[in-house]
Formats: sequence, structure tokens, C-alpha cells
Amino acid sequence: MEMIDDMKKEFNTISQELVNIYQKIEDKSQVNMIKAKVNHIKFGKGIVVNFSNSFLEVEFKEVGIKKFKYPEVFINHFLTCDSIKINEQTIEVAKLCIERDNLESRILRIKSEINKIENEEIDKKSRKKYSSNISNCMVAVLTGESYTDDIELKLYYDNAKNGFSNYGYIGLYREKSIVAIGKIENIVKACYKDKRLYYESMLGFSVNENQKERIEKAIYNAEERHGWNNLKYEEHYYFLVENFINTDFVKSSEGALWGRKKFDLCEILNVDELPSIEEIASKLNNITWE
Repeated sequence: MEMIDDMKKEFNTISQELVNIYQKIEDKSQVNMIKAKVNHIKFGKGIVVNFSNSFLEVEFKEVGIKKFKYPEVFINHFLTCDSIKINEQTIEVAKLCIERDNLESRILRIKSEINKIENEEIDKKSRKKYSSNISNCMVAVLTGESYTDDIELKLYYDNAKNGFSNYGYIGLYREKSIVAIGKIENIVKACYKDKRLYYESMLGFSVNENQKERIEKAIYNAEERHGWNNLKYEEHYYFLVENFINTDFVKSSEGALWGRKKFDLCEILNVDELPSIEEIASKLNNITWE
């Protein structure tokens, strides 16, 4: 479709701009802050003792060492530095971060619109023998920095703005292949309200303690490992699986996966009833898709 092609071109252009912005932020952040004297709005005067991976460690006389995200701690005016040079450089980084956030918001809107249009097209075309039972279908989703968390916590999360479909399986896509597949046990919408984490199962199930713990850990990891705090304050869907099983369901055509893609597993495997998740993963190893 011409509309989708135009949106994908825009997506690629913005993505390249975003890569350049990230590089500029990284370059501008290469400042020696070790031993720099700083002032915190709450903890008072301190000295920077470590600066790596966009995190500052500051030692304060009264409270010891505290860890902060750079440059956010300066952007939010929690921390200031006695060095004029560092303050000026931080302002430059802050401007780049605002530009980065704007580009990421544009990318999210484009992805959401592409997903919407493609899902509508899929629904129009998916009137086949097997597709009447969506529990036999797998949705492939993009996974990147969160891949380790996805596998460890046996879940996948996505902004609720992108919607969800009640398929039976989810596949994690990266580097031209669906590398793991899991059988969905629950789909939960969650976010913090009034400092309390609220849960709602989209399948009408209860949300058990184990599932709550995994969601809480995912939100914690997103902020601590990746610097993403939007999981706290924006509603996300959490696709919880019994387990992720490794597979290698390779995309044979050129280009990467855009948005999500639905697969009818019964049709792909040419069966009337699906075998165990382990057998599905094994069979997909010997199949490619376009």
C-alpha cells in the first residue's frame, strides 16, 4: 500500500536522525566528571566518584553514595555542578535529549498507525480454514534491548496505545528471525496510579502473585537497565507466557519485520491440532517465512 510505503520511508528517515542524535548525545556526554563538585537539591554538596553508562555516582557526606541518571538529573534540576563547562555541556545534552524524545514520539505514532493499517488488512485477508481459531495463531513482535528481560521474566510488554489481539502464542523477532516462542497465559494491562500499581487482565483471568512480581520486575528493569520510566506512568500490555522456547524461524525475504505479524501455526505446520510448545519451536526451525 502506498500509504504504508510512505510511512515506512518517513520511519526510516526519522530512525536515521535518531541514530545521529544518540551519537551526538554520546559524544557530548564524554566529559570527565570524576571529582567534580556538585550540589543536590536534597542531599547537599557532593563529589562525583564514578561516571559510566549514563549514570553518575555521587558521594555525599551525610548519606554516602547515590546513583543518578545522566543527564536527566541535571535536566530536572535535582543536581547542579560547580563547573561552568560541565553545566554548559549538560545544557547541550539536555537539548539533544528533548530532540531525541520528540523523534521517538514520532516513531511511536508512525509504528502505531502502520500496525493499525496492517492489522486491518490482515483481518480482511484472514478468512481461512484455520484462522477461525485465534488461539492457534502466533503474533510476532519486535524485541531489542529488552530481549534479556523478556526471556528472564517470561513476558513481552508494549504500550497500550498499540492495542492487542488475543492470540494464543507470541514470537520474539530480532535479527531476521523469530528466535523464541511462548504460549500466552495471560494478557495484563498495568500502570501506576497514585503510587500504586494497578492490574487488569484482558482475558478475564485473575492476575496471580507470580505474574504481578514479573510485571513489577519488568518495570524496575526498564528504568534501572534502560532508563525507560514510561512503563510506570503509561498503560502497557504485558503478554505473560508459560515459558519462552528457543527457535529459529527465519525471515527469508529482504527487509526487517515491520510492526507485528500474525502466523496461523496450524496452517504453517499443516496440522489440525497443535503439538506442545517444544515441538512447535522445533518444527519452526526448519521453516522460513517472507
